Amino acid sequence: MHGEPCADLAAAIGQHKRKQNEERKAALETDVVDQVVADHKRACPKCVSDDMTTAEPQERADYGYVPGYFRRRVHRQEVLVCKSPS
Repeated sequence: MHGEPCADLAAAIGQHKRKQNEERKAALETDVVDQVVADHKRACPKCVSDDMTTAEPQERADYGYVPGYFRRRVHRQEVLVCKSPS
């Protein structure tokens, strides 16, 4: 029974720290890097059709240190989907 209050306190402290870290990350300067598919790769690998449509881009974020502060870089990768039903 003596371990429960400590565990609850540790969980509350951990939750508070995670919230603070989220807020700090949200406040960072952000660079967005758009990565588009090259023209010579804009064909379906199965049917070799170039009749493609764009879908929701995939995003990932990384964090780097620039002298004096941290910066978030968001990479947006273009996603192409073939229109043919094959």
